[in-house]
Amino acid sequence: MSAATAADRLRPDRERLLVWAAVVNAELLAVAAYLLATGATPVRPLFYVYPFVWINAALWALWTVDAPSAGPRNGRRVVLAAAVGAGYFLVLGYFGGLYALGTAPGATAAAG
Repeated sequence: MSAATAADRLRPDRERLLVWAAVVNAELLAVAAYLLATGATPVRPLFYVYPFVWINAALWALWTVDAPSAGPRNGRRVVLAAAVGAGYFLVLGYFGGLYALGTAPGATAAAG
């Protein structure tokens, strides 16, 4: 592959630029509306950027990658991928504090 071909492949077309401009502008408007509605003062503005970086990376991956179909012979691979994804979600949820395996001592007394 020549250097010109690689550069052409990485260069976005007009449609893609317009879509991403609309996505980023919608995100900026959503953050501005949130700040205006709540009256919050952004102490660390990067904390408002991090979620959108991940959202945009996921959207970009979904839009640009052509995943091959699983087909009838790859059913086991699909089940394995789903199990790995579910396990990853459970681990992230546990360490992120979304849920816990049991209650801490005295937690029920404090809740009452």
